[in-house]
Amino acid sequence: ALAESKLVANYWLRPGNTACVTGAAEFLRQTVTALPSHVRVGLVRGDAGFGDASVQDAAEGLGLKFIFVARLTQKVQTLCRHDDTAWQKTEMAGLEVQEVALPRTGRRLIVLRQQVTERPTAGGKTLLEVPGYRFQALVTNLPASVDALEVWRRYKGRAEIENRIRELGEQFGIKRLCCQSFWATEALHHLAIAAYNLCVLLQRRLGQLEKCELNTLRWRLFARAAVWSRARGKPTLRLAVRGVEARQWWQQILLKLTAPPNCHAVESLQA
Repeated sequence: ALAESKLVANYWLRPGNTACVTGAAEFLRQTVTALPSHVRVGLVRGDAGFGDASVQDAAEGLGLKFIFVARLTQKVQTLCRHDDTAWQKTEMAGLEVQEVALPRTGRRLIVLRQQVTERPTAGGKTLLEVPGYRFQALVTNLPASVDALEVWRRYKGRAEIENRIRELGEQFGIKRLCCQSFWATEALHHLAIAAYNLCVLLQRRLGQLEKCELNTLRWRLFARAAVWSRARGKPTLRLAVRGVEARQWWQQILLKLTAPPNCHAVESLQA
């Protein structure tokens, strides 16, 4: 998914007996190479399913910066068990970090621990040997000028993508779209994603500054009683709208839908 535009750029349906990392590198290559030429990818973020060396190699092969969640392997858990002197405090209360240079030049491993009493909603995993903390590890190829806390902040923006996944599953029906054929199921999922992207583009066409989910869009726009008729030979749409404010809102919506595209271009200032 593209974070800024809220659009879904690619989708694969995988068999249930495959590992999370299966095909992830090829999926990344396909997604990036298929993007329009005017789209620039500034940062790739992914969960532990992308935290594999093959995916990291693919990202670097495409010239991309990345932040991926690293699995809490035994080596990483050893870092988590370090005493307090190994942890660096941050400006965020209850959040401490460690940073380790990886063998591959330019890659960094950042381990975070968050104190549950200070940050009860913190993400990550707990370790029985270190009670009271949640741990998370990130691997990145961002330069050292981007400190560990900033790396974590940039990755946190990925949480919005989880909302898109939930919306696709619950409101566009992907969780319930299942056919006898694997490929038929994938085709239906792609249709649902196309419908989602069209809803996003419709909101952009209407000039909405913030994306709303399908249920909200349905309530505001689609669930409206109306009558289509021909009054004196002229096609007429009569909407059930009460109140001056609601009427003005609908007039603006219809004006935007029927007006030609306007890029609002501004000439350059002359020196």
